[in-house]
Amino acid sequence: MFQFLLAVQQRHHTELRSLVKAVRQDVSEPLSTSRTETQSDFTRRSVAETLQNRDTSGQRHFRTETLQDRDTSVQRHFRTETLQNRDTSGQRHFRTETLQNRDTSVQRHFRTETLQNRDTSGQRHFRTETLQYRDTSEQRHFRTETLQDRDTSEQRHFRTETLQYRDTSGQRHFRTETLQDRDTSEQRNFRTETLQDRDTSEQRHFQYT
Repeated sequence: MFQFLLAVQQRHHTELRSLVKAVRQDVSEPLSTSRTETQSDFTRRSVAETLQNRDTSGQRHFRTETLQDRDTSVQRHFRTETLQNRDTSGQRHFRTETLQNRDTSVQRHFRTETLQNRDTSGQRHFRTETLQYRDTSEQRHFRTETLQDRDTSEQRHFRTETLQYRDTSGQRHFRTETLQDRDTSEQRNFRTETLQDRDTSEQRHFQYT
């Protein structure tokens, strides 16, 4: 009986890996608007995989991975991947990563990535990173990156970095970068740096440091 259950489990694992491989191959294919979707392609694109591994003895090493791919007439190549790792023994090392990619008729190449790491024992080292990229009919190459690091024990070393790039019909090569570092214990070492570069029809190569 044990050997039979083991054989069934191995067969299901093999089938699941083949489905995941098919989904990843579809995601890696370039976007082609002239391609006709078949029912088998739609079925493969609609595969959702969830892998979960728990160690419930001390509830350490909690990992959840979700992979989803959809292809409809309105939304093509919609992929959402969530990867989570927790160590709930002392609630240290909390990490959540979300990767999202959308390609629709209105929004092409929309990517949002959020990386978060927390140490909730003393609430030190709080870091949030957001990366966003958009390519639409009115906004081409829109990129926003926000990087934040906090030490909330005494609120020292607060750093915020923003990087923005736009290429529109009226604004070409618009770049804004903001770098900020604060030490709020006695409000020493306050530094702000702004870098701006514009290239338009009336203003070319304007740089401010």
